[in-house]
Amino acid sequence: MKLLTTTNRYYLVLAMVLFTLGTGLLYGGIQRALAHEIDEQLELNQLYLRQQIRATNRLPAVNNPNDLAISAVPIATGFSDTTLTDPVEHASVPFRQLSFPVTIEGRLYWLTLRSSLLETQDLLKVVLFVMLTVMGLLFGSLILLNQWLSRWLWSPFQRTLTALREYQLQFPQSLSLPPTRIDEFSELNLAVAQLTERLAADYRALKEFTENAAHETQTPLAIMHAQLEQLMQLPDLPETAVGSVQELYRTTHRLSRLHQALTLLSKGLRKQKARNGA
Repeated sequence: MKLLTTTNRYYLVLAMVLFTLGTGLLYGGIQRALAHEIDEQLELNQLYLRQQIRATNRLPAVNNPNDLAISAVPIATGFSDTTLTDPVEHASVPFRQLSFPVTIEGRLYWLTLRSSLLETQDLLKVVLFVMLTVMGLLFGSLILLNQWLSRWLWSPFQRTLTALREYQLQFPQSLSLPPTRIDEFSELNLAVAQLTERLAADYRALKEFTENAAHETQTPLAIMHAQLEQLMQLPDLPETAVGSVQELYRTTHRLSRLHQALTLLSKGLRKQKARNGA
């Protein structure tokens, strides 16, 4: 697996987690803000009704029981949530309500103000859709930007890798790499250039040694081989010396095969250099 693919995979997982948390927190914050706004509106309506009751000393008219309800039976006061049937939609609709007591002519009544949450829920759905759309576009843009940026930042490494693949020892020179503004890649290029320079120097030394060894050992080996053959043909050669001469002859023969191998290696290096140069 490529490093860029692995990096993008971890980046994708992290971005998905962060975007999910961000969307949830933002949605929850908007929901709480809308709920707080509804509670404030109910409190303002409560204040208005109290002032109206004190001014008229009468209960307000109930035009819509889903908006205002009056009870002579004690009920729980404060904010609460409930579900009522909408007479227009003929469906259950969530409501936020505020119940509080009032006194009229010495008698207690409990009033309940209600506000529909249907529009709030529709607004939250629209907000959630817009948030998810924007987050998705932003997330996709970040992924594409990260891929492009990663390829652009790693381009010096790819050029170095290409130069290494095309490098040939037959041309004894250090590898020349283009400069880069990234410190890590600059250090890598410097290390690669120094390494190829040492390899080129070692190659030249090995080539020179091979050519010299093949050339310098040719004549001495031929002389040794000829003289040993002459010694072995002497009729008065002592029996005690025959074994030593034969062993020297076999050793000289092995050295001759080594010389032939060095000669072939030297010729092969010259031919390969000539083909590459052509």
